[in-house]
Amino acid sequence: MRYLASYPRSGNKMFLHALHYGLGMKCRTIYHVPDVPAEIAPRWDRVEEVDFLKTHELPRGKTPAIYLVRDPRDVFCSYAIWTQKSTEWTDETSKIADAFIENRSYGCSVSYGGWSEHVRQWREAATFVLRYEDCYIDPIGALQRVLNIQERSVDMPNFESLQENCNWYFQRGRPGRWGDMPEWLVRKTEDLHGEMMREMGYLDKSPSEQGNY
Repeated sequence: MRYLASYPRSGNKMFLHALHYGLGMKCRTIYHVPDVPAEIAPRWDRVEEVDFLKTHELPRGKTPAIYLVRDPRDVFCSYAIWTQKSTEWTDETSKIADAFIENRSYGCSVSYGGWSEHVRQWREAATFVLRYEDCYIDPIGALQRVLNIQERSVDMPNFESLQENCNWYFQRGRPGRWGDMPEWLVRKTEDLHGEMMREMGYLDKSPSEQGNY
């Protein structure tokens, strides 16, 4: 059994579907997701033997795991919109995003240690680290490369079919969605998480790093 780990709203639900539907693997999650239909989230919690366990928790020592990391600006934008269950950005949406950026609770916000710390710990513990943006176009292909699997068993459900059954849970997840977020929240994300963002390739190199390739 291996972990499929990520910070919330970083795409591991999509990858879990790629593993389950696209590669025929047995998967489950370590926490209960309410109101998700059986068509979208099969009863993974009743599978006795699993190949992958989906988690947002921090690692507990070295463990076989794939860690999926996503631009935190998109993470916070996605989380705020998902929490509101609306694509319309409001003052309340900004408050939710602001709390999540600062790693503090606001309503149903859960921080899981803060984005930078979460990435730091999992980057040290995971077997593979994948950037969401690099795998966005072909998630099954990305997993095939990581798992050294040559053939897929069945096709993965498309966005339309997932959205039809559970329209509040799945977003399109396009990279760069953070452009919809207010500028002050974008700047705050970069100020608080800039060091790790730079290490993961989400910001230009600092002046001191220029020329070091």
